[in-house]
Amino acid sequence: MERLYTTDNNGGSMEVPAGCLADLEAIGNVPLAELCERNPGLLVFPDDLSDSRDGIGGMPVFTIGGGRLATANVMGFVGRNATRLNIRSRFARDDASDYFLHYMLGRVFDANMLDFDQSAGGLGMIDYLDCLFPCCLRRAWAQGVYRAYVGRQCNDAGVKGRIDMARHLRTNMPFRGSVAYTMREYSADNSLMQLVRHTIEHLKAKPLARALLAADSQTRSIIDTVFHITRPTYSPRGLRRVVEANLKPLSHPFFTGYRTLQRLCLRILAGDRMAYGSSDDRVGGLLFDGAWLWEEYLATVLAGGFIHPENRTGRHRQYLFDGFQPIYPDFMSRTQPCVVADAKYVPLAGKRAYGEDSTQATAIYYKTITYMYRFGSTRGMLLYPHPGTMSEDVCAIKDTAGRLCKLGMAIAQDAGSFAGFCSAMSRNEADLLGRIAGFARGGAAMW
Repeated sequence: MERLYTTDNNGGSMEVPAGCLADLEAIGNVPLAELCERNPGLLVFPDDLSDSRDGIGGMPVFTIGGGRLATANVMGFVGRNATRLNIRSRFARDDASDYFLHYMLGRVFDANMLDFDQSAGGLGMIDYLDCLFPCCLRRAWAQGVYRAYVGRQCNDAGVKGRIDMARHLRTNMPFRGSVAYTMREYSADNSLMQLVRHTIEHLKAKPLARALLAADSQTRSIIDTVFHITRPTYSPRGLRRVVEANLKPLSHPFFTGYRTLQRLCLRILAGDRMAYGSSDDRVGGLLFDGAWLWEEYLATVLAGGFIHPENRTGRHRQYLFDGFQPIYPDFMSRTQPCVVADAKYVPLAGKRAYGEDSTQATAIYYKTITYMYRFGSTRGMLLYPHPGTMSEDVCAIKDTAGRLCKLGMAIAQDAGSFAGFCSAMSRNEADLLGRIAGFARGGAAMW
């Protein structure tokens, strides 16, 4: 088994070993959406690729050519056959200390990553899956208890379905008043809920995962309800049957959170043997869009002073024109005059010029300036992660009162432990909020 390590946005610095070239070529240069469609064992966040504003679904996990591999914003684990590739954040100290990724996941998915700080050799893919389960369970449960029609075999006097004559003659002769029959009922005790139950039982056998399940009262309450619902038909020996019943992805138009939960449960129960993709040339793994994760992390930091429009749910939808052409700025200040901010995961330090027609200029500068014009704002910000110290660069928009600030949030790369990293990031977040308040018109009043 070949284990390879690189970082996001590596600039093509990774040289591919000859023995891994075929496997990596089958993963690279393929749009992520197409790769996921072909390989159900590949789990990607955001689970709905259309929720990613940088169009990650149309981009590959990495590009490969001339024996070199170049990554973009995608992080996580991916593999095929005996090849395993771990894409760390570019702020990781080493292969075992990707504190920045751990920290963002903890904030976005509301998971206590400190419980995993002492894991030997850093977090593996299975650890990440375990950490994501409680949050995915809560998000799915917020849509209501999932119910589906299920077939039941009954044997009593209150016939409510089709009589099963063969089973009746086999079990009820001589006749004692009971009738064997089958029925369909709309029930919460179905194959998907049984899958969730088996996953919880699996995680409870692992000390760190068990601590995550017991970390908050809401998760504990949901687990108690799942156990109560599934008690009549749950059997530890029925795992294989339950897994086979869930191989077809859930397609319910409302219970979208359960679709993600279903895929996550299958990956957890498969374990490391199947997590990266089996020996049948299929691709498996767990990947995160760094741009999406950075934006969602910033949403937790800026929640007090900024609105975060969501294109997936339509929450806080804005319009470019009067009543049509919806737009979704990353962040808008809650107070006037309006300040708009755009989350950028790519490095932005320094004044770099792009061609007028380049996609980089449109993605980095023009969109934010358009939002500034739409909301009558003279203040715009580009928020990005920056190694070392905080970086602040204010650019004046020529012949106007507009100012665009490229504000780089310091990432504590030199922290000796995850606990130390969390403490440093708390200070950096406070520094970021202070600088935003200082740049915004009206200063600290917006907070």
